[in-house]
Amino acid sequence: MILIDTSPLAHVKVQVLPMSAGPHAGLKDQFVILDFPDPNDRSVVYLGTATDGLYLEETHHIDRYSLVFQHLCAAALSVDASIDHLSIMLTNREATMDLSQAEWRKSARSSGDGNDCVEVATNMPGIVAVRDSKDPAGPNLLVTALAWRFFIGGVKAKESALDVVPREDHEGGTIRPAR
Repeated sequence: MILIDTSPLAHVKVQVLPMSAGPHAGLKDQFVILDFPDPNDRSVVYLGTATDGLYLEETHHIDRYSLVFQHLCAAALSVDASIDHLSIMLTNREATMDLSQAEWRKSARSSGDGNDCVEVATNMPGIVAVRDSKDPAGPNLLVTALAWRFFIGGVKAKESALDVVPREDHEGGTIRPAR
C-alpha cells in the first residue's frame, strides 16, 4: 500500500482520522493548503468541488483553513499509529475480501484459446479484481476503481497516438493519459 510505504520519507507525514473520531471540521470542505518553497510566494487554499475549484489567497482564508488543518491533525492518530491502522486495514481487507460474487469478464482481446488473457471483475464497490484466466483459483490483484480507470485510460491512450483529448469516464471524471 503506497501510504504505508511513505513512512521513510521525511517530507511526508501520513495521519489517519478514523471514523471513530466522529464529526470533525474536515467534513464540511475538501481543501488543500498549497505552500511554496519561495518565502515570497504566499500560501494558497484550494477548495475542490464536484464541478469546480476555487483558490483562496486572502490571509484570513489561509489562517482559517490552517486552523482547521491543525484541528484535524490533533484529532487524527499519530503517524506511527496511522501506519499501524493502515496495515491492519490492509491485512483485514485481504483476509476478508469475498470475491464469490465477483462477475468476471474476459478481455475482448483474448486469444481464441483463452491463453494470454486476464479476467476482470468490476462489480464490487470501489475495488477492481484482476486474475489470470488460466488460473482462476490463483491469486487476484486488487486495485482501487480509480487506479483501474487511470490504467485503462493509459492503455487506451497508447493504442491511439492521436488520442490527446481528455476523455470523461462513466462517473463524470476526466481521465488524462500520461504522456
